[in-house]
Amino acid sequence: MKKIELERIPIKASEITKLARKALRNKPTWKPSKGYKYLKDCNMGDMVLAGNQEAIVTEPEYGEILVISSNCSNEDKSFYLGSRRWSTKTEVKIIRRSKNEK
Repeated sequence: MKKIELERIPIKASEITKLARKALRNKPTWKPSKGYKYLKDCNMGDMVLAGNQEAIVTEPEYGEILVISSNCSNEDKSFYLGSRRWSTKTEVKIIRRSKNEK
């Protein structure tokens, strides 16, 4: 079996910089999966489902949201139940809207 030798083309530093800047400008826009929303788009008091945990959205903060887990189907319920902080980019399915919705 013969080895194939590839011809390497030298790349200038300015070309690399130009390519990196273009990639930083053209960021992808992330969207949640169909039927889901990001936690940051939910209102306070909404009941949401993330994986196998049901939770109520309570306090939005910088980069995280405080939720109270009310129900889960795991064996270790003492770990999952109670007050938790989830990322604002967590994909959740809204089970029930809050009554104070605008």
